[in-house]
Amino acid sequence: MISHGLRSCVLLILLLSSCTVIDDWNAMIEAQRKAKELTLLQSAKGACEKYGFKPGTDSFAQCIQTEINEIKTRETIAAEASSTRSTIESEAASTRAAIEKADKKKKKKKD
Repeated sequence: MISHGLRSCVLLILLLSSCTVIDDWNAMIEAQRKAKELTLLQSAKGACEKYGFKPGTDSFAQCIQTEINEIKTRETIAAEASSTRSTIESEAASTRAAIEKADKKKKKKKD
């Protein structure tokens, strides 16, 4: 039988190791977030340069902010549209299943 003290030590080791995993997970998520922000910034800068804005100017900075906001808005709309589409498809499948079930029931009554 494992003593209470040994059991406590094992539990403490397990808890501490899970903290390391959580810290690693959080670090990975943060790195992904920063990479996405950098990609977003680079995309916005490229668009603003194509529009003719000069880097280092207030209008360039304003253009970047506008572009970033527009990109985020488009991403939000796309995510919402995807979610709505999934909901509609699910509801349509449920409706089709209910209709098929009702049709089978009608057919059984006729037979």
